[in-house]
Amino acid sequence: MRLSHLQCTESFYKDNILQEISTQRVSNEEKKKILELLKRVGGEDIGADSDDEEVETNANDFVERFRSMDIESASYETIWNTLTAQERAEFEKLVLDKSSALFQEIHLWKPWWELSGLNDKTIQNPLIVELDESFPDKDISSPKIMKITKKLEELTNKLPNPMIIFNLLNILYAYVYGCRYLNGELSENVHETCNLIWSLSPVLALNEAIVYENVSEALAAGIQLSRQKYMESHEFTLILLNDINTLLADVDNVLAALSEIYSIFHTLSTARQTQESKPPVIPHSRKAFLTDKKVYFYFAYVQSLKEKDGAKAFDMLKTLIKSEKSNFEQQLKDHEMQQQQADELLKRRSTPATENFITEL
Repeated sequence: MRLSHLQCTESFYKDNILQEISTQRVSNEEKKKILELLKRVGGEDIGADSDDEEVETNANDFVERFRSMDIESASYETIWNTLTAQERAEFEKLVLDKSSALFQEIHLWKPWWELSGLNDKTIQNPLIVELDESFPDKDISSPKIMKITKKLEELTNKLPNPMIIFNLLNILYAYVYGCRYLNGELSENVHETCNLIWSLSPVLALNEAIVYENVSEALAAGIQLSRQKYMESHEFTLILLNDINTLLADVDNVLAALSEIYSIFHTLSTARQTQESKPPVIPHSRKAFLTDKKVYFYFAYVQSLKEKDGAKAFDMLKTLIKSEKSNFEQQLKDHEMQQQQADELLKRRSTPATENFITEL
């Protein structure tokens, strides 16, 4: 198995599985069930070569380590770091073992656009396709494309700036990031989802009109924000770029994505304040209202592109994104090479001077 695949696999464990345990999206009962399975990790791994007393000791040690932890509020990092190296290794083994109880409990979300893009082999996500093949396909379907009552020419008196097609990439970046970050559960907490999308898409978050002049600007805006706010890796960024290209393979994919975004912001904009609302929804309802109007406009814009053979425009975007991705990959390779050279230089400098002296003698 490739190193990049192993690194991506571990990222999925930490970012999707353990995060599921430590967020409100998983019930307390489910958290306890998964932790109980984790608790048995040590026993399953050691049981064959150890007596009952040693297995029980390991199980008790696990309980003691988690006894004082508030699972409901603990971060996935805290939970992951509480496991021993042996438990982590066995956990990873069980996750990929279809016969294990842990495998049956864990569901890693598979993006709907990957299934819709199976016929386009050039835009698949090479970093995750091997992992996905280890998991059974669930009933996955794309979001329903909404029906609009007003066409683009009814929403504006003048032709839109041709450059706004680049703004669409900024919106899609925030969308695919949100889907993966929230494991596909965008509707579970619309307040959280809206805040996440706002944090990555200036096009949707800001009141003033923003028009990016090229693909690089539109993507860089989202990438820089995700790095600053969520410390994302270069490898994850490459996955997101592939995601966007997959969406662009079909105009209906983009319309489906915009439909889901619109639905989420519309839900928040029309939400009523209740005593149970945490956090309060009213302060954000006005902003969400303005955002869903923006998304509606972009939906109408893409719809108009579709009527004018928008596939050609999207093919152009895909080509430019692939070029950006190639540049990004080269920068990553250069950075890794520079880091390796720096490590080697540091290692040589740390070599004791006595070794050189002995060699000279």
